[in-house]
Amino acid sequence: MMQIDWKADPERHDTIRASLEGHLDPDAATRLREELLPHLGQETPKLLLDMSRIDWMGSAGVGSLMHLLARAQAHGGALALFGCVPRVRSVLQVCGLEAILNVSDGEAEARQRLGPSASS
Repeated sequence: MMQIDWKADPERHDTIRASLEGHLDPDAATRLREELLPHLGQETPKLLLDMSRIDWMGSAGVGSLMHLLARAQAHGGALALFGCVPRVRSVLQVCGLEAILNVSDGEAEARQRLGPSASS
């Protein structure tokens, strides 16, 4: 079972930061969408995902990430991932999604890829 811990990003008021742990299988992918989609909107259109503890991801996981990206973009936001283990990173490479999903090695770079923070 995948764990999802999320909160408002302490460094960016327009961003949700989520840490994921476990397998991003079909059930977890559905849960990820159900848990995070309602919180992506005008006030928080950006999503920063810590993927460092995801040890496996299938096509359903990729689909959920794309769904989250679409919601963020619909509100003028973005999505960025960081810390992907080699197995997960290779899935994103094969799918040609590293640039689209703003995949970075570290959190600071991923935060920059979200673009400037909205003004208060």
